[in-house]
Amino acid sequence: MPDRSTVVYYATNRSALDDAFATASPADPRRLTLGRTTVQRLGNALKTEEGRHLLAPPDNSGNDDFADLATGGCARLLDDWLAAAADLAGVAVVFLHGFSNTFGTAIRRGAQLTEFYGGADLKLVPLVFSWPSDGRVIVEKSGLNFTGGAIAQYKADQADARASGPAIARLLVAIQHARARQSGGARATRLCLLAHSMGNLALATGLRELDNGLMTTAMLNLFDHAALVAADVSTDVFSAGRSMRRIAELARQVTVGTSYDNMLSVASEKANGVRRLGHSGPDDLSVLPKNVEVVDFYPGLDYGTKERVLPTVEGGGTEWDVIGHQWYRNDIRARADLALAMAGKPAAKRKKLQLSQQVDTFRARQFFLAQ
Repeated sequence: MPDRSTVVYYATNRSALDDAFATASPADPRRLTLGRTTVQRLGNALKTEEGRHLLAPPDNSGNDDFADLATGGCARLLDDWLAAAADLAGVAVVFLHGFSNTFGTAIRRGAQLTEFYGGADLKLVPLVFSWPSDGRVIVEKSGLNFTGGAIAQYKADQADARASGPAIARLLVAIQHARARQSGGARATRLCLLAHSMGNLALATGLRELDNGLMTTAMLNLFDHAALVAADVSTDVFSAGRSMRRIAELARQVTVGTSYDNMLSVASEKANGVRRLGHSGPDDLSVLPKNVEVVDFYPGLDYGTKERVLPTVEGGGTEWDVIGHQWYRNDIRARADLALAMAGKPAAKRKKLQLSQQVDTFRARQFFLAQ
């Protein structure tokens, strides 16, 4: 009988609620809890939006907040995560989710990514970093209209993402220690990072915290590949002095994945007053580190995704979100490209644009995904 469960490892700075986690912002957002849980496996990689359920509560086996960086509960959890990826000859991936996720939806998304990318012959073993997003789109009982309530909730999640920077920095350092322990044997595995939407804001803040003395030479090239997809950060994040430039030191190769979205691009600019990296690409391609590739995924996306995915969304879904924003986990052509990149193989469908074609009124990119 086929295995109907997926083990998902996690790290979180959410506050505890009995054996699980609360929605409210934590009193100490630097504190980390690690563990694992099991999630229902659907047995079909293309059931990307259909419901999955946790099969067990989170075990919170790493509850010492890295008091012992080498042998404590948190450290052992990281060792187990890397060993699980090595046993599969797979890829260990740190996943940072975006806006409006609970701990449960983040964990289920980690399981969905495992199954989806497994359909492209990439064996992902995720460590989901779940920062304390509230898991809702609009502030409840605020007296605001829908737009005002949505912006207020968005800003609340932004604040929690930024407050998670120190926890992310601590986790990255701990992963480096675990990686060093693993590399002493014959079981080393490929290590990647995948950040979606507002998860990139949390990441950028974490990278800034690394710059306060934690970014040592041991941290260089910690990740084999980092993919920043649909990033909800401003287009100037790779400018001189900005923290996101550190990702090019933390990872050997970096993909910045962009796509067109006629709804979120307008809403994001209204809420933030600036254009979003995940829609428009960086302000200045010429200042990018050499190991960063900006790829416009929109031209190569699968036009059949809408018909396949939208009818399966519980409670209904919107094309601008499920298709335009979640393409990295719903679109099979985007999956094929990112699977190759995370596996360390040439992404053959990426086509380099002529220098004169790389920048237009709406976006800047060096490559596009071909059909």
